[in-house]
Amino acid sequence: MPAATLGRWSGAHGNLFILEAAMRSLIFCLFAAAWLTAVVAPASGAEIRDATPEELLRVGTSIILEGKIEAGDYDKLLKLIDVNCGYEFKGMPACADGIYLASPGGDVIEAMKIGRLVRKLRLETRVPSDLPPRYRQKAEAILKDPKSNFMCASACFFVFVAGINREGGEGGIYPPILGIHRPYFSDVELKRLSGNQVIASSGQMRTLVRDYLKEMGVLAKYADLMFSTPKEQVRFLNDEDFESDFEGYIPELRDWLEAKCNSLTDIEKSVEKVIEGKKRHREVLTESEERMNRMLSEKHIQQGECHAKVLSKLREDAWRQFHGH
Repeated sequence: MPAATLGRWSGAHGNLFILEAAMRSLIFCLFAAAWLTAVVAPASGAEIRDATPEELLRVGTSIILEGKIEAGDYDKLLKLIDVNCGYEFKGMPACADGIYLASPGGDVIEAMKIGRLVRKLRLETRVPSDLPPRYRQKAEAILKDPKSNFMCASACFFVFVAGINREGGEGGIYPPILGIHRPYFSDVELKRLSGNQVIASSGQMRTLVRDYLKEMGVLAKYADLMFSTPKEQVRFLNDEDFESDFEGYIPELRDWLEAKCNSLTDIEKSVEKVIEGKKRHREVLTESEERMNRMLSEKHIQQGECHAKVLSKLREDAWRQFHGH
């Protein structure tokens, strides 16, 4: 299945496989410069918690991170994941499947630290989407401060790109609210540094950012876009760039899942691409396309069940390896 199609399918049909995860959640009791943002967030760092069953159905992940990312948030996240994986569901560790990121930014170093944890534990990431007003109100209702946090911008971007599957939240149909800009030193930090130190530190920061994005498989152009965007502005990614460069499973895992779970023929894949294109542009399907769409949906249910099984095992193994079990 094409990357964009797999990503769209995962977002649009994932709720079929979230019900079991919702049952799990009932068992659960989740460089030294800051990346500043123009939005005020609570001083205590991000709130990191288990999603309720209702929230799980809406955002598609078992953990929600809301607010400004600060030092200490890595430890909070790891503690919650360890608590979750400490329980068992149907004889298997009930490890978290992913994180819904609603954050205006925060500490770059902490965000990268969290991002590497996300990648090591094979977690998925989702971000708020630019929904129509009638849907957005319900999506915002799960957040304590949606005005500030209904986005993933600045340092949050570093956590998002670490996901093994990256989606817009709320069904994955509408474009994500995902923004970047140039990292910069606070006035307090600048006063402590000489001009030469600022130049040297800025160069180190640029290298750090480029190396991290390369590690996460992000195209080099996004580092350039980031550093070309003034600190007082936010460049939000458009839907086309998100769909082509971020959405869905990372390439190496996509190939693995394709080999493990995809039962579509080449003809069915071609037809599906046409149907998905028409649906994306709100075009009416013909009667034969509708029949094919229903048949493909049934196959995708089977494929989704396969994905859920193999990814659950992947996360379990990653968690055990992370702790040296």
